[in-house]
Amino acid sequence: MSNINHFVEKIAGDWIGSEKMIVDPASGQEMTTEATLSNVSMFGGSGFASDYAQSSEGVETFRCVTQFRFGADDQLSAIWIPSEGDHQVFRGKREGMVIEMASESEDGSIQTIKTDYSGKDEFSTTTTVTVPGGPTMTVFESTYRRA
Repeated sequence: MSNINHFVEKIAGDWIGSEKMIVDPASGQEMTTEATLSNVSMFGGSGFASDYAQSSEGVETFRCVTQFRFGADDQLSAIWIPSEGDHQVFRGKREGMVIEMASESEDGSIQTIKTDYSGKDEFSTTTTVTVPGGPTMTVFESTYRRA
């Protein structure tokens, strides 16, 4: 687990970022937001919690906590807990400094989140959604830097 401990130590701390998301896939309407998040080690260093707050023009628009836990062979399980609405469970894997995880919705669509922590003091996240029988669409892109 020492590689996991090293990974968790590297990503721990406070981050600030800018985000771009699709708010209406039919029209392609986008929205930009700012975010802060704080990663702290948990599960004896084999996981971490991320406290995330999104804001637009200085007003908080969304908040959630996500708990990540690594198992054998860098397998990952995560639970995303928003301040409003339903939680979501993700499964995935860590490869080096990259986490990729996915969750399937009741309608069969699959949401995939890829976070790349390989930068020295920055990381990026991309979220895609694949609808059954449809294309894969990027719905969220962000970059964060140490606060």
